[in-house]
Formats: sequence, structure tokens, C-alpha cells
Amino acid sequence: MNYLPFSSPFRKGLQVVLLLAILLFNFGASVAHAAPPLNDNFANATVVGFIAFSETVNTTEATVEPNDPNNFGPCDGTNLVQGYKSIWYKYTAPTKGIIAADTIGTDPYPINSYDTYISVWTGNSLTSLTFVACDDSVEASQDAQVTWRAKAGITYYVEVAQYKCTTAPGCINEPITTVPTLTFHMVIGGGDDTTGVFRPSNGALYLKNQNTTGVADIQINYGIPNDYPIVGDWDGNGTVTIGVYRNGVFYLRNYNTIGIADVYFPFGSPGDQPVAGDWDGDGTDTIGVYRSSNFTFYLRNSNSTGAPDITFSLGMPGDVGIAGDWDGNGTDTTGVFRPSNGFIFMKNTNVTGPADFGINYGIPNDLPVTGDWNHDGTDTIGVYRNGVFYLRNSNTVGIADFYFALGIPGDRPIAGNWDGIP
Repeated sequence: MNYLPFSSPFRKGLQVVLLLAILLFNFGASVAHAAPPLNDNFANATVVGFIAFSETVNTTEATVEPNDPNNFGPCDGTNLVQGYKSIWYKYTAPTKGIIAADTIGTDPYPINSYDTYISVWTGNSLTSLTFVACDDSVEASQDAQVTWRAKAGITYYVEVAQYKCTTAPGCINEPITTVPTLTFHMVIGGGDDTTGVFRPSNGALYLKNQNTTGVADIQINYGIPNDYPIVGDWDGNGTVTIGVYRNGVFYLRNYNTIGIADVYFPFGSPGDQPVAGDWDGDGTDTIGVYRSSNFTFYLRNSNSTGAPDITFSLGMPGDVGIAGDWDGNGTDTTGVFRPSNGFIFMKNTNVTGPADFGINYGIPNDLPVTGDWNHDGTDTIGVYRNGVFYLRNSNTVGIADFYFALGIPGDRPIAGNWDGIP
């Protein structure tokens, strides 16, 4: 057999090449790709059980399940389509409260390489989900931040995924190729209520984020003189915002800022007193009125004109209607305050019948105010007297647990979680 003659340097070079090829082959075969995150699938959602939860996740190998949510929202003004690299978390709320989740720190602006969104759902499987809330971006970054009102005993599933755009020019429409590291935070709280006042003489509102004496944190003008204030979480995002009732018409706003009403509609009659609460436990506050002349509540389960969904009697002529979640079950019910003697009568169901309990708190001509002052999931009583709030942490007879000045005599008291912070 004849062999082709190779020079010694060529043979050595060939040996080196062959050796490198063998090493590369063996090395490549031994390299394992990163595994998908443990919470890659809905069924394996990470259980959140801490008041403050935080973690960093490498989502390089995260996948999308065929039934991951698609075409949902609105979310920051648009309907989202199914994204990339989704992972899941879940939380079962022991009591009602406000939950905040974010991916802040995932995409430091202005890099904009990892655009995330957060969506929140209830349901037992990907094919039976009910939309709760979502967010696509916060401020100038591509991180996401969302808050929502949780109901006691409900399990919430939180999806975090890379945003897929379909219309915006120049946007990323494929999974990012750099190693994506997701930063996720979740904070759970009761969402304690704080107070504010409405000034009927000029339509100004003064809101505080702490129940202490001091200058209002938010000062805005909304409405006109002699409007009646009404506040609620109109969009279910965990933040209570302003509204007014004027001659039988509600004017509601989704932000505690100056501006026109986001929604307005007639309901009730001039002279009715407005009330607001989550009458059906869906996480969104809706309106109602109390007609003192016939001591009747007329409540509606949507913020729109129409016939009342619930009608019942409570109290007597001259009473003032109030509302709150007296038993912490996630549904608001009503009560009345009697200005003639300072008595309060509360019901745990929105039906005609005697009050479930009555207490004396305050003095004649006080103005009632209710809220969850200590973030325990239960709304309790308070009164406003000559520019001073007197609040109590239980619906029982006794002195105020704390009191402080805000506003001036003649103002009307209001209460809510103005900043949406748990």
C-alpha cells in the first residue's frame, strides 16, 4: 500500500487539529443546557407565603404553555397577546387586602432588552382563568408594576412574561437572546385606610396618607361648591380615588389628580346621599344612594346608570347612610348613623331587617366616617367633629383609639387607601 508523503510539520498540525476536534466534541456532548425555572408552568407556580417576597430568576430556558393567557387586558391601554418565557407565582389571601407585584430592576433603563409584563388571574387551570389585573410598563422603563385588591380565601395566580409586541415599530418581537434575568417582588398588606376632607364651599379635596395631624399629602380641586363627596376603588386596582355626586349624577375619577370625570352617569334623585362599596365582592367598588326620607338603600353592582340591583330599608328618616366590610369577608354592607344621638346601626347583609349590632359612638351632629384603620381586613367606625377625626379600631363602645386634626369645621370626612400601597 502506498501512503501519501506528508512533511513532519504538516503531520503535527493535522494531529493538533484532530485532537482539538475530539476535545470539542467530547466537551460539547458533556455540556448541559440550563433547566427551565421550577415555576415555568402554571401547575408548578411558586407559592408566595411571605409579606414581602423577592427573588431573581434566570429565564433563559423558560417556555410558554399552549394555553398561556392570550389577548387579554386592557393593560396600559392595550390588549396583550401571549408573551415569551412565562413563569408563575400563586398566593392565597388569608384576609382581604392590597397586593403589589413588580419586576423593577429587571430592565435598567435605557437598555430596554427585557420588556416584562405582569398579569393576575384566578382559576384552577389555564383553561378556566378569570382576569384580575395587569401592567405592561412603569414610568420610563420596561419593568412592570401592578396592584390589586385581594379577597379572603381566594388564590391568585401571577404570570410574569416577556412582552410580545405586534404593532409598535421597532419593538422586540422575538425572545431576547441575551441571558434574561428576571427580578420579581411581591408585597402583601392589608391596605390601611387614611382620611381626607372635602370642602363644600369650593370643591377642594385634602387627602392624607397617614392618620396624623399635618398638611394634606394631596390637595386637588374636583367638583363645584355643594357637591357631595364619594370615594371608592372604581377600577379595582387597589387605590381609592375621588368622585362627587351632584343633583342625582355621579362623576367618578380613577386618579387622585385634577381632571375631568372618567365616568359619569345618573342614579338616584337630587337630595339622595351617595354611598360606595364592593356590594358583590368582585374587588371593585360601585355606587349606591341612601334616601333618608324613606330610609332606603338603592345599590348598584356596576358604575353605570340603570335600575338598582339591591334595594332594602334600614334606619329611620334623618339617618345618614354608611358602608363598610364590618365582618372582614370581602363584601361591603351598610349601616346608618343617627345624628340626633350618635348611635350607629350596622348590618352584615344587604337586606331589609334589624341591624346586626348597634353602638353609641360620637355625639349629636358628628359626621360618620368608616375605614380599615389598622389593616386587619375589617372596616371600623369613626366620626369627624369640628375639624378633628376620632377613629376606633373595633366596632364596639369605647373611646377613640387615635384622634387628629385635618381640615376645618364644615368640611366633610372621607376615607380610603389613596396611594394604593399595601
